[in-house]
Amino acid sequence: PLLQQPHQDEAQLVGQLQQMLLNASIEEGYKFAIENNLWTHALILSSQISAESLKLTIQKYSEICLSEGSTLRTNYLLASGNPNGNFFFKKKI
Repeated sequence: PLLQQPHQDEAQLVGQLQQMLLNASIEEGYKFAIENNLWTHALILSSQISAESLKLTIQKYSEICLSEGSTLRTNYLLASGNPNGNFFFKKKI
């Protein structure tokens, strides 16, 4: 089977990321991947930086991309070490 081809804009961003990794640090590529919602790349790069970076990336992805209260968000936030990120407390007025 053929690999799924990325959207043209995503392909451009991935090309920029590749070039950045050739000319800069993994940390800079990681930041670029997060800023451009290249989550698969951000996860892989963060795992090369540190366990803490990986947890932070999982947390950011969960909070940005997954619906509040969803099973995936809950599980991912637990995996990131931030179980409270799934709960929102409202102030009483």
